[in-house]
Amino acid sequence: MLKNVISLFIVFLLSGSAFSQTLILSDKLQLQYDAPQLISHTADTLIVKYKNWSFVHELVNPKNMYPRIDLSGVERIYLHSIFDAKEKEKLPKWLGLLAEEQAQLFGVKKDNVRRKNVAGAEIVAVFNSDHSSSHIYIFEELKIHHIEIHGDEKMLSDFIENIGVR
Repeated sequence: MLKNVISLFIVFLLSGSAFSQTLILSDKLQLQYDAPQLISHTADTLIVKYKNWSFVHELVNPKNMYPRIDLSGVERIYLHSIFDAKEKEKLPKWLGLLAEEQAQLFGVKKDNVRRKNVAGAEIVAVFNSDHSSSHIYIFEELKIHHIEIHGDEKMLSDFIENIGVR
């Protein structure tokens, strides 16, 4: 009996130290990341904290992006319009103005938007040097991910490189 308890305790200790450093984003995408100091999960948000930086992941819900505005059906065009002025022309004027305001908050400029395609998904990102933060949107066929990084520009570069095929 004592032998079984000791064996169970050893298994518990070993399994407690195991940590997956892969976040499955979808059936096609995954994110590789270092072991964090803290992970927290609420109903729809994952927070991963390190000593000098952190990231927050959530799936975009067009019904709650803004209070009292339901963007269902136009969320893709709207989000693209934050990063591309030509996309704003496809939106009603009031929504284009909202996208322009959001672009200013994100620090979007002509030369600081990054784009990458992985496994059929489009990744669009921007680094805001004034706030040391980045916003990444991953556009997949059926869902859109939003990732906010609080850290320097290198963190954004490393993060984008660690998004890969599953």
